[in-house]
Amino acid sequence: MEKLRRDGRRSASPPVIAALLIAVVLTGPAAAGCGDVAQARGMARAKESPEAVARAVLDAIERRSERGLGKLLVTRDEHRNLLWPHLPERGTLPFGYVRKLNRHNTTEGIDAALRKYGGAELELVRVEFQREPEHYEDFTLHKGARVWVRRAPDGEEGYIEILDVLVEWNGRWKPFNYRE
Repeated sequence: MEKLRRDGRRSASPPVIAALLIAVVLTGPAAAGCGDVAQARGMARAKESPEAVARAVLDAIERRSERGLGKLLVTRDEHRNLLWPHLPERGTLPFGYVRKLNRHNTTEGIDAALRKYGGAELELVRVEFQREPEHYEDFTLHKGARVWVRRAPDGEEGYIEILDVLVEWNGRWKPFNYRE
């Protein structure tokens, strides 16, 4: 039941306020769970193609941005919730161990790439994969990524060792790790 306040506006009665608070408390966990469901439908910050991933990587390298390279990667939650349940390692290795190893190798890869190429103006020529893709129920792993580039100052072409595995999820792409 609503009451009129002294200023003429309506205000909710204590039972109505209590009911609203209970509704918020009871639906809060369900609403929080909706984020997990939404995330399960896709990967945050995924790109539309391997070339778009490579351009974002090259941009971060030119800016010497370790953080920028890190933000492009599959997140811990995406790895655990979307990929891990389908990967063959799941049956033999603990997730924490695999994640720690992946993180170590990727950190080494980022450091090496920034040492070798940091600040360089590199134009993407193409992305190719050296190995056959691995198809899983909801995603595909594209291994052995090779990024061909052209150096802006002299036009020399070649490939850089930076990307290793890309994940394709519902037509969207993210780096799973960087090559160490």
